Amino acid sequence: MDTLVGKVIRLKLTNGGAVVPADNPFVGEAGIRPEIYALGLRSPWRMTVRNSDGKIFVADVGQAHWEEVNELKPRGNYGWSARQGPCPDGQVLPCTPAPPEFTDPVMYYVHKKPGEQGSAVTAIAFYEGSAFPDKYHDLLFFADFNNNYISVAKLGHAGAFEISPFATGTGNVVDLEYYNEALYYLDIYNGTLRTIYHTDTGNTIPVALLRAEAE
Repeated sequence: MDTLVGKVIRLKLTNGGAVVPADNPFVGEAGIRPEIYALGLRSPWRMTVRNSDGKIFVADVGQAHWEEVNELKPRGNYGWSARQGPCPDGQVLPCTPAPPEFTDPVMYYVHKKPGEQGSAVTAIAFYEGSAFPDKYHDLLFFADFNNNYISVAKLGHAGAFEISPFATGTGNVVDLEYYNEALYYLDIYNGTLRTIYHTDTGNTIPVALLRAEAE
């Protein structure tokens, strides 16, 4: 593993730049670059930290069939290009089992399934506040860039998860962030940063906080 393609690297920033942490998982192993932390990712577009336990999750944009979210683990091998989602590469459910040596995603969804269209998972964030209704607490919000929606996923044990729709017409979202009891999402094509917050007066239109326009 002498290339950084398809990898997540881990570095410690210093005043003069960056160094490889001594506890990186591949430090000292011949033929492996020591900055590598995890591998087998096609296009790890966004990361988020779940504050309740410090775990890191990665939105990995797929190719022809699957989008997936992975829990980042030291030495984790997520299987690209031998697998996508729950299947060997190029297959959809029902499929033959994915090779067992790979780390399973915590959530995935397939392209071209009615009610679950998808083509690029480009933003993720956990809602860890208390202002939203109880059913949204600690859920993973994720955005699909090409299909202009935000959905939520309840992550269970042993790879179980449940996806529910949340919002449509959100534009081309490239980032989701939780802050101060609200969710913020960035639509790159329209140049808008919007906030989603809960009120007791029914649904309201998301408010544009910033807008960037070309001269």
